[in-house]
This record gives sequence, C-alpha cells and structure tokens, in this order.
Amino acid sequence: MSPDIKRQALGFAERAGLVNQLGRHIASRFPKIVRVDPFTPEFQTAFRGLTDDGGVPLLVFGHFNHMDPIVGAHLCKGLVDLSKEGDPKKQLNGFVATLAKSVKEGKQSPLLKGLYPTMEAYANLRSVEFVEITREVDVRRYGMKKDRAEIDLLKARVKREGVGVVILAGGTVQPGRHPEGKKGDDIFGLKKLEDGDTDITSMFAVMGRWGRDLNQYPYFVPVGINRTYRFLSSDSLMMTPEGIASIYDRPWKILSLLGIERMFVDIKVGMPLMAEDMAGSLGTDWRNNPNEINNLLMRRVALLLPPNARGEFSNLTSSGS
Repeated sequence: MSPDIKRQALGFAERAGLVNQLGRHIASRFPKIVRVDPFTPEFQTAFRGLTDDGGVPLLVFGHFNHMDPIVGAHLCKGLVDLSKEGDPKKQLNGFVATLAKSVKEGKQSPLLKGLYPTMEAYANLRSVEFVEITREVDVRRYGMKKDRAEIDLLKARVKREGVGVVILAGGTVQPGRHPEGKKGDDIFGLKKLEDGDTDITSMFAVMGRWGRDLNQYPYFVPVGINRTYRFLSSDSLMMTPEGIASIYDRPWKILSLLGIERMFVDIKVGMPLMAEDMAGSLGTDWRNNPNEINNLLMRRVALLLPPNARGEFSNLTSSGS
C-alpha cells in the first residue's frame, strides 16, 4: 500500500471514529500489558529522602516509540503514590511531559492524531499532563511555526509545587526503528546526543530556577522503557501483529497459530542522580557541559535496557562506563 493511500485510509478511519474506538480498547488493555519493575529498597529510600527534602524528579526516558509517554505514565503514577508514604507536606502532585505538537495535529500520522485524545486521557488519569511543543524538526518538515505561548504554558505547568517533568531523550523515535532489511528486536537503539537533540539540560536548569520560589530543586532519574516498538511500529506508525494480538482476543487466537504471541512493555527505573552525583562524575563545571550530561544520562538509561536496545551504548559495564 502506497503512503498516500495508507494516509487516506487512516484519515477515513479517524473521521469515522474507528481510531478512537481502537484507542479506548488499547486503554482498557494497557494495564495488563505494561509491567513496571518493583522499586528496589535502595530506590525507595533515596526517593523518599529527596522528596521530603524538596526534590522533584526529571525523568529521562530512552525514547523508542510514540507510546513511551503513555505507558510511562504507569511509572509516574507509581512515583506519585510512593511520595505519599513520606512527609505529607512534601509530595509529588504529578508530572508534565512535553510532546510534539505535530502528533496532536496529525502531521505525523492520522492514526496518532486519532489515538491522541484517548491516550492523553489515559496519561492524565495516571498523573501525567501533556504540553505540546513545536520542535525544530516540525518547523523543517511540516512548515509549522514556533509559538511563544507554548513556552509560557510549559512554564505555568512546571512552576508548581511538587510537579516533576518527563523528557523523551532525543525527541525522536529513531532508536526504535529498524535498519533496512531488519525486523523484530533488531533496532537502531539509543544514540549519543548532542545538545540540540534534547531539552534535558535546559529543562534541568529551568526547573532549578523556577523551583527556588517553591523551595524545591530538580534531580535526574533515568528510565528504560522496552518494546513499545513491538506494539506500534516506529517505522510505519501502524499497529504490529503482536500489538493486535495483545489487545484483541479473537485475532490473538488466529495469530498464535502463526507463532505470533502477545507482548509486554517493561519499564525499569534507575537510581536518582543529584547535582552532587553529576559533579562527582563530570567535574564541578558539569552544568556547562551539556553533551557530557546527556550521554552520562543515556548510559544510565542503557543499563536499564537489553543489549539490542542500547545502540551506541552497547559496550557498557555494569557501572555505566
């Protein structure tokens, strides 16, 4: 099927409400598909201590697929619940996640546009709020224009007590795509980031500035999300056979005869990294070295992923070096 015909077909399905129905079905099945690794005692102790001290997390997701911020909301809800076990005056109230405006407007895919309302509601119920941002690639590829109002809205959402932030590292699903002729788990994997590739360092600085009036400060938390690309193809932006088998019972029985089984998305969280940890690893001038910050964090994310997803960080030791 040619790209134009596929886009027209998806556009018809979106206008007919079929994609919205699909979104509701996905939302009903995600709780059974998404598996968040239990928080270790060490993580719980560190997290509670930071929260009680006024720390708010900047979650750094390795980004493979458009579903990452949706399934990642399960982790966010877990962290909000964990924060309630500490000082009642120092709790997380939720997370803000930046999302490409081109997704909501259907520039990338009619399927993504049709799924957006249901998926956004799904994330909202799990303490995650989306703020749409026009990326540089959206300007180049789709002729979209940046709007100062987007930044003002982001500032208003983040500059609140007990609100953490989710960053999709790299801002592109390229790590979840396949080299030509490859399929399955043979993906590109994580790549090294340049400063212009991500908002990690600028968001950390902004959270620090905005947090002073609230007596709170940011810290990093690396997050590994594995196999969302097996649910929704990062190449075609279409549901995969495994994804269909995972949300529909009748197709699953047929697909299972062909060896296609239901799949799961696994989420792992790494230990928090405070300013002191960054200085210990990168030196006291670490804030002025965004590329080193980005790639230190991506090494920590890579340790939470299987080897096939680590990409340019595939030769890591257990310490992340």
